Amino acid sequence: MSPKHIRPKAREIWTVFEGEKIRPVLIINDGLSVVDVDILFAKITSQPARNKYDIPIEDWEASNLNAPSIVRTTKLSYVHYFQCKRKIGELSPVDFKKVIAAIKEYLALPLSDLE
Repeated sequence: MSPKHIRPKAREIWTVFEGEKIRPVLIINDGLSVVDVDILFAKITSQPARNKYDIPIEDWEASNLNAPSIVRTTKLSYVHYFQCKRKIGELSPVDFKKVIAAIKEYLALPLSDLE
């Protein structure tokens, strides 16, 4: 469990449990939700991009990731900050800006475009 005094912050990469798997995630929003203990995150994967909303992490080595990775901006979820297990690194400001732009574009789509 992450110590109470260490709260994940936006742009940081942490590990979280997803079922039985530990996965890296990018913290998008650090507690500005209705319940301020919830953290909004996007999944990170080393799998190939599937659409234009899968954003490659250009500075993946500087972010402390083991392999070239992408942020799946269509795979957003919330987790209680205690479920963030270990800080891996931090996304560069340039990469984070690309991620936020992709999330904004995706969320602004008319519902008919999501079918």
